[in-house]
Amino acid sequence: MRARFLRREERSCAQSIFGKTLPLDDILITDQMGSSISPVEPFQSPTGRCKYCLSMGKDGFQSCLTTSMKPVFVHRLTHVWQKRFAPAAFRPLCGEGAHYQVGQPWRYYTPEQQAQMVSDWAIQGMLTSDPRASYISNHIRIGAA
Repeated sequence: MRARFLRREERSCAQSIFGKTLPLDDILITDQMGSSISPVEPFQSPTGRCKYCLSMGKDGFQSCLTTSMKPVFVHRLTHVWQKRFAPAAFRPLCGEGAHYQVGQPWRYYTPEQQAQMVSDWAIQGMLTSDPRASYISNHIRIGAA
């Protein structure tokens, strides 16, 4: 398994979505394929800091910002956000139950629905007129689970 830290352009992308709520220095990208059980693995570094490994596969290891990888990257970054701000509610199972209807309070969405919503908003232009934008500004960017 190979691992690397986020590249400058990946950090910029993450900050444009999550603001300052993610520990970008503590996120690693691996060339492993993400399992449906846990594609985001937290671990303690020798210094005691929590780090997060995002299993992005070989394509994601090359770049998380290609057309095919960016939705997965944003989705998995949302799971890092959830582990930081709503660890008790976080369920590691990914890939199921991601369909959602906009309009419910943020806390009513499952972690998978939240991650899909953030990813969809980011991929579809990050428009402030998008109804999902309120979830980003009222929760994601301020760390309010």
